Amino acid sequence: HSHATLMLNLTNDVYNVSKRLGHENIVITDTYLHVNAKIQREMVEKLEFAIHQEEVNTYDVFIEGLKKTLLKQITNETYSSDQTETLKDIYDFINN
Repeated sequence: HSHATLMLNLTNDVYNVSKRLGHENIVITDTYLHVNAKIQREMVEKLEFAIHQEEVNTYDVFIEGLKKTLLKQITNETYSSDQTETLKDIYDFINN
């Protein structure tokens, strides 16, 4: 048990630990290994970080696209001066 748990802690690879122990399938290994809370917590933290990074990147891309669109519209001569000022105010707001 100690050897299997140590290998799992080091590698986080149940498949290869199972093979090293000579088990026919992972289900057998799973009954002998006590997956500790640290491994589970680390996996969750990595997933949360990846998801958060994706959300941040998506948000940044959206804001940059919005800024470019606003700049194009500000220079568009079809808007009245009041509308252009409103667009400038919106641009200044999201740019800060």
